[in-house]
This record gives sequence, C-alpha cells and structure tokens, in this order.
Amino acid sequence: GLFDLHRAAMRNVVVKGYVAAALALTCAAPLTGCAPIAGTGRARTLPAGRWEMNAAPEVSVVTGRLASGDVPLPSAQLTIAGHYGLNDNSQIGGRLWGLSLGQDVLESWGTSLDTKFQLRRASDAPGTRETDIAVAPRLTYHNVTLGGTPEHALGGSLPLIFGWRAGRFNQWVVSARYDYQVLMSESQTPLHVHLGGASAGFVWQLNQRWALMPEFVLLLSPLSFNGESGSHQGRGVSILAFGLGVAYGR
Repeated sequence: GLFDLHRAAMRNVVVKGYVAAALALTCAAPLTGCAPIAGTGRARTLPAGRWEMNAAPEVSVVTGRLASGDVPLPSAQLTIAGHYGLNDNSQIGGRLWGLSLGQDVLESWGTSLDTKFQLRRASDAPGTRETDIAVAPRLTYHNVTLGGTPEHALGGSLPLIFGWRAGRFNQWVVSARYDYQVLMSESQTPLHVHLGGASAGFVWQLNQRWALMPEFVLLLSPLSFNGESGSHQGRGVSILAFGLGVAYGR
C-alpha cells in the first residue's frame, strides 16, 4: 500500500544518510502537512485596525539530491492564518496547520508567529510604477510524529517582499528569502538547516472583502550549507511549493 511504499522509500533515504534533512523540511511523508513555506501575501501591511483571515491549501515537492539520484517527497496541507494591522506600517498575526493519520502512522501540527513591516509604500495614484517593499519575519514551530517517533522543528523565515500594482487593487508580488530550521529529537543531535530562495505570486482582489493569492516558492540548500557536510551521498535539498490563499478581510 501507500504507506508500505513510503516506508521503503524512507529506508532508502536513511541508508544514504540524508533522512534528517529531509524530515526537517518535509515531515517525511506524502500527502501530509508540514511547515508552510507559501503565504507571503501582499507587499503591503494591512491598514491600522483591519484584520484578514486566510485559508491556503499548499502542495510541495521536497527533493533530497543524492549521489545515486534524487529522492522526491511530495506533501500537501491546509493552513489557516489570521493577521491584524497594528498601524500603517506594521501587522502581526499567526497561522496553524495540522493533520493526523493515527499515532502509529503520522501526526503533524504546527504554528507560527507572523509579522510584516513596511519599508516603502508606493503612491496610490492611478498608473503609478512605484514599488512597495516590505519585510515579513516569521517564527515557526512544527511537531511531526512518524511511526511513533516525535520530531520537533524550530525555525524562521525572512522574506524581503516587492510588489507592483496591476490595476487598481491587484498586485504582482516577488520575494527573496532566507529560511532556517533546527530539527531535534531524542535519537539525534540537533540538525541545523539553512535555505535560500525566492517566491512569485499575484494578489487578485475580487471585491472589497475577498482576495485570491496564488504563489510559487522555490528554496534551495546546498550540501555544505544544510548541516550534512559529513555525508558523501547528499548533494543538497530543494523545495518547490505552490499555495493558493483565499483571504477575507474587513
């Protein structure tokens, strides 16, 4: 069955000495939730006193690049998020995600603290070509139990976000980002994983309340930068994700 195939694939990764980094980034299971990497949102903070809720399904493929070949691990999840505008240049919020397939198979859940700060706000004048710039630090905690063995991942993300108006209310959004995770469990010393990458998305404002936010994210970690420099089998990790946020605000 699916889980027998998955266990066989994971044993193959273990033999090649790369499971720790893969677990830290993917929760090591297909069709399960792990720490979301999409959800950058707008390059603008929410106005003071405004709030926004967001539901975002996300699919991703994490690939452990080994000397003998790539090992792709697919994942899917649903994230619920909420954010609030503190003032015209900052917002705060968080998100939750989780899934259970049984304690002996896989349990996954996590949470994050999200912030966003406006570095530059473009003019609202029609036809402006100015660029919105924001930074969105995020702290995350993720817990995954695979086959009864718990893993704990602490980390953070630092996207630098750029946005350009497309029409009156829509926005093209790209970001450059740095991500970090430390994976801990009873059976291993902490593993520190560093990633760099970029995202591209679009904010489609359907009306005053509702918006769609599709986004692609690509993160990369070369071997010498992901905590596995002692392995002769590993060549690094890549993560490709797509998320589709559905936002409601007022």
